[in-house]
Amino acid sequence: MELVDAFKMASYKAWDEMEPVSGFSRITQVREDGLTPLILKELARSGCSAIVDIIESPKHGKQSEKFLGYDFEIWIGTKTRKIRYIIQAKSQRNQYHLDSKYEIDTEQLVRLERYALVQRDYKAIPLYCYYKHLQEDDKTLNNYYNSHTVYDKKALGITVSSSLKVKSYNEISFHELHRFQYDIKNWFPNILKYPSFFHYNEAMAATVPFHELALFTISQIDAMNKRYHEIREKLRSLGVFPFFFFYPYSLFSNDGEKENLIPVHNITREEIISYAFGIGGKEVEVLSNRKEPLVPTKNFEGRALIIIETKE
Repeated sequence: MELVDAFKMASYKAWDEMEPVSGFSRITQVREDGLTPLILKELARSGCSAIVDIIESPKHGKQSEKFLGYDFEIWIGTKTRKIRYIIQAKSQRNQYHLDSKYEIDTEQLVRLERYALVQRDYKAIPLYCYYKHLQEDDKTLNNYYNSHTVYDKKALGITVSSSLKVKSYNEISFHELHRFQYDIKNWFPNILKYPSFFHYNEAMAATVPFHELALFTISQIDAMNKRYHEIREKLRSLGVFPFFFFYPYSLFSNDGEKENLIPVHNITREEIISYAFGIGGKEVEVLSNRKEPLVPTKNFEGRALIIIETKE
């Protein structure tokens, strides 16, 4: 199974589990803490060869997601080069229409972004993902399907955005999250190549289906970073500060001249596991047979770690 299809399977699972049960009005919403493990299992069952590890981390007390600020993280890329997403999940409230709301905890968001920033060796991209089921018709929902791929209603079961999208909200509706003033579906071979995914203005930032992350390859990121530096240098030569789009920790870092728009890390699967759990060598080799839970280091504070390796 291709990675994009595995991600779609996860979205289908969220869509189905969020659907209200007919005749039982009080059996409706599934909270994100209950739904996330089901989605992880769906990814594991997909049989996708690109998904090389899904590791759950035992949490208790102040290690709970409430205090840490994110649910899971994904490292995705080639065997030796990857980008890192840390992801906070949110379920819609007990409504199934365009005005369905998501609650945004400001303190949680600040922790998410701070954690992404303080990881000096392996900076992360802070994302929010949104679980949902909607009862609008296909014609309506297609207007919110921010993807170059063929419209697939149940693929809206999980969508993702940069944390910048919700930075100024205490709550936000599906409509506010997914409306996008530009029709870019036919402008770019991949919607995430458009810099609005990382735009500083939430009205310009895009919220996209989860499977778009599977289509955002290292080669595309390299091209995007190269173009970013070209534009930055040209604007600087004209005396203009390039603030029109940015990944929030790029322009203001100590290595501002060299910093990429999107951080790409030279790291292998074994090095990620060592970084996250402080083990290496043979312990990594026999990971699938391990009976005791792994104890996370300060470098990993999510509920689950997902490692994905693609060809490019």
